[in-house]
Amino acid sequence: LGIVAEHEFAEFIAGYFNMPYMSLEEHPNVDKRALDTLPEHLAKKFNVLPVRRQNGTLTVAVSDPMELETLEGLETYTHCKIKAVVSPADKIKFAIIVAYQLNKFPDNAV
Repeated sequence: LGIVAEHEFAEFIAGYFNMPYMSLEEHPNVDKRALDTLPEHLAKKFNVLPVRRQNGTLTVAVSDPMELETLEGLETYTHCKIKAVVSPADKIKFAIIVAYQLNKFPDNAV
């Protein structure tokens, strides 16, 4: 309804479910290994952004932490434990496009 900004609602949801909130504008760097773990078409389909992969855990930005089926499916597909962080849906959608496009360039590209 436009009463609350999307980032404010995402912060509320994160607090309500006792989950971390991640501002994708403040954390634009995404781990290449995380992106390589989940194909772009699945990230877009489920509107999730893999941001970090470390010690068998894949951290993903989600807008709805109650989509347990999606999170379980990601665990099955990636063979990683999934740690969800909450971000606004529109920011995730934009970050997916940017992150996967940048990931297509070689590491030494300018």
